[in-house]
Amino acid sequence: MIQRLPDIQLWRLVDRTRARDLVLLVLATTFLPALAYWWIGGIQSAGHVDRIPIDALYFSVTTETTLGYGDIVPVGIGRFIACIQVISGLLVAGLTLAKITSVQGKATRMATRSAPGTWIEPCKMPDGFVIIAISQIRAIEGGLVYGGANYDSAGEPFGTFEGVMAACGDSFVEFHYKNSHGSLKYFKEGVVRLQFLPHPKTGRWGSYVATVHDFVKNKTIAFRGVRASTLDEIAIFSGDHDELRKLVRRLARDLA
Repeated sequence: MIQRLPDIQLWRLVDRTRARDLVLLVLATTFLPALAYWWIGGIQSAGHVDRIPIDALYFSVTTETTLGYGDIVPVGIGRFIACIQVISGLLVAGLTLAKITSVQGKATRMATRSAPGTWIEPCKMPDGFVIIAISQIRAIEGGLVYGGANYDSAGEPFGTFEGVMAACGDSFVEFHYKNSHGSLKYFKEGVVRLQFLPHPKTGRWGSYVATVHDFVKNKTIAFRGVRASTLDEIAIFSGDHDELRKLVRRLARDLA
């Protein structure tokens, strides 16, 4: 059974963190402890308290990076500051690494949150034949799957299709698809790219522009897809074939 991936709050934090914020965190965890070491005399070298600013900065950098050469050591409350700095430095380093490695992961997480649902795809072929596709995009571990059924303008079934995610980016997803049964006349196997269009007010993905390139037929066709409304979904999933035919016929008339 295919289930939607749970939202992970930690990844949301990583996605929201900007590069500027990371730079500020690194500077803060380096220079603030250095200022504290210098101000309170929290370090010593050669057995004497060291209040030289550059030495305080040097000790702060070696502590944050866990190098710890041993030529300068913390004393008194400086030991407590050093412990806090090491922990903070490790957390910032982990967050920085996660940010660097999560660029592609961010696009996948956005797609798995925003793309799933039922979609309606009216398409008029170059020869005038009308295909109404009713598709579903579902989230699985590691990406999305895409599939559904095609209908002709009379509401009769015209084959099925299924696809797996091949790539994704900023508001687009590409699927490698295969068609079966009657729809092989126009599509067999290829790549469909869905460029999603966020709603101007809510930001919710409510429609897309699709470009299909079929490897076997060597054709490229463009069409639009819209998210099914609640009433549309009732007609689609009610099990009443007459209601489904009425929906498809209406969509075909609107396309004509």
